[in-house]
Amino acid sequence: MKYVFGIDLGTTNSCIAIPNRDNTCTIVENITDRMQVTPSAVWINQRGRIVIGQRAYTCSNIRDVRKEFKRDMGTETVYDFPSAGVQK
Repeated sequence: MKYVFGIDLGTTNSCIAIPNRDNTCTIVENITDRMQVTPSAVWINQRGRIVIGQRAYTCSNIRDVRKEFKRDMGTETVYDFPSAGVQK
């Protein structure tokens, strides 16, 4: 089975769409956040659980949330998540 889709890796949000035969696209909804886009945010909590999207974006523990990390894709940048004692 072959899947065709497009990914928008925006700095603030990301989105996935599937092309239709009539030259339109259907956006794949993020069912966890119930949004058509997923905020580009990662939170690793003190137990080491990785949370992405809206819950990470609105997390009040800003020490353990990383946003706009896509600017560093392809580099060797390492991010610190101090509460979990993790670097990624």
